[in-house]
Amino acid sequence: MQSSTPPISGTCSGKAGDTDAISVDAACPLSVTLTNPGPALVRITRQLNGQAATTQDVPVGGNASASGPLTRFDWTYVDADPARITTVTLSATSQ
Repeated sequence: MQSSTPPISGTCSGKAGDTDAISVDAACPLSVTLTNPGPALVRITRQLNGQAATTQDVPVGGNASASGPLTRFDWTYVDADPARITTVTLSATSQ
């Protein structure tokens, strides 16, 4: 995304243990929000340029966000049922 890019959004899904990510470049600061409608927990990992990575569990019905010069934004689906699919929604805007 470049600074003139309008906000974007989309969905993705996975089963227990799957990891998805968005491609980020710290040269273009972003605001990213992940919304988890369920049915399983999602664990995000985010990292800002020059800082340590942090993780956060996003419960069903919850959301998590990150803003700034991101170098990493990914998430893993955490579910006791290995066959069940969870879909998340992402939205991003350039800062």
